[in-house]
Amino acid sequence: MEYEKAWLKYHKLCNYEDCTFFGCIYVKESDLVIETAIKELQLAVKEILGIDCESIHNPNGQEECNMNSGIYFVADQSIQKEGYHIYGKDQAIVIRA
Repeated sequence: MEYEKAWLKYHKLCNYEDCTFFGCIYVKESDLVIETAIKELQLAVKEILGIDCESIHNPNGQEECNMNSGIYFVADQSIQKEGYHIYGKDQAIVIRA
């Protein structure tokens, strides 16, 4: 069974101006929760925006400053289990978990 489709339903958006944010996901460190979030985000981007979202693991030297356009998953031990913080920085969306 495809559990990720069991509870979330997505509907396509047309003429969405910020699609460039969703073209790539950058991941410095990964675990099961982050990998599951990446798969769900890729599914949502495909269903809502109609574009494929590439994931790049361990981007070379990419820090939070001077980010390329995209989504950045950052492991943060100070955030409680199953918690997260999402914010925009420069031309990127940062998800700390």
